Amino acid sequence: MKFHPLFIGLSLVLTAVCSEALTLPVLEDTSSRNNLLTKGMGAAGNLSVAPSRRAFVRFDTSSLNLSSPADIGRARLILYIQKVVKAGSVTLHAVTSDWTEAVQAATPQPTIDSDSLATISIGAGMSKQFFTVDVTAQIKDWLAAPETEFGFSVASEGTAFILLGAKEGPGSGYPAILEIESSSTIDNSHLAPGIDVLKLGDGSIDNNEFAYLDGVTEGIQLQIDKLTSDLAGVAQSTISLLEQKVNKAGDTMTGALNLPVNGLTIGTSQLSAADGQIGIGTATPTARLDVRGDIKLGPVGQYYATGGQENLRIVRGTVKYAGGALAIVAGSGFTVSRNGAHIVITFETPFAGLPTVTATPQFPGNYLEPYFVEAVATTGLQIHNGADLDPTSNNFIAIGPR
Repeated sequence: MKFHPLFIGLSLVLTAVCSEALTLPVLEDTSSRNNLLTKGMGAAGNLSVAPSRRAFVRFDTSSLNLSSPADIGRARLILYIQKVVKAGSVTLHAVTSDWTEAVQAATPQPTIDSDSLATISIGAGMSKQFFTVDVTAQIKDWLAAPETEFGFSVASEGTAFILLGAKEGPGSGYPAILEIESSSTIDNSHLAPGIDVLKLGDGSIDNNEFAYLDGVTEGIQLQIDKLTSDLAGVAQSTISLLEQKVNKAGDTMTGALNLPVNGLTIGTSQLSAADGQIGIGTATPTARLDVRGDIKLGPVGQYYATGGQENLRIVRGTVKYAGGALAIVAGSGFTVSRNGAHIVITFETPFAGLPTVTATPQFPGNYLEPYFVEAVATTGLQIHNGADLDPTSNNFIAIGPR
């Protein structure tokens, strides 16, 4: 049995990387053609895998010091592709009957499990490369029933045609290897003197085992139980807080949005709140609402809001005297009464200073009675409209400081 020096080095590296890994060299390998094994294929320098050809490899796992499937952590079959003649997929199967590469004449190939262990896609550029297949489950099955171990077979899935490395051809490739990692276990015999096995339990940890371990203030299990409860409370509080927050664009919020004092600023001066005042276009508002720029009103913003140099208020109205009775026809914020030939307008809220007043009468017919605003005060005005003209309408507008 020959091995290439580079392959031996590879085995040593694999073993060194994982101290628990066991590397098995291939025991026998060959190929079949048209479902037959021949002497020439068993001695060939490669293993052919094609539509009418299968490759076979087997290993001697009886040399492993493993007594149970549970002793196996992981098993990998590593194959080397000498050449990709035609790209495609190949499948890996378990062999289900005995065979040997040392046949003297054409012999029927062994039986194959119809269920594949894996399907591997082989690309055109994968020549001179290794590929690895996890065969942990199959190795565990063979360890449980050694009489069923007859190796692996690689078959073409469709039109794939590849050449795999064989143990007889180290000059052009590398033979298959099987790498097995054993599971590390520790039993009571590994414990240091003085450790009470009963206190450690049977491998599972529950309150009985923790009862022997005291923490700083109380038993560790009690501390863990308390910590679990505390963490659950924190998690619930966090969830509750998150449910009340708007986290990202598109999120919606229910309930009130409470901000700290002066806690609203959008952009440099787009929108701000400072000292109980709102600013639009300014970061330092000087009024309850301070808008720096034009204000548009109406359903489509077709109206501009009026502006002035002073802080003004407007009261306007139309009052009518007819049939000896007074009535407010239009306007609000005032009351009306009559004093002889005078209409008396009283503002519900006085102006902060003397307002400016404009008034116009509406007389029936062509009356020439004198008409004028006789008196103006912050609390109201008095209109003289002649000697008891009935009916008479009077319009007025009062504009003054707030």
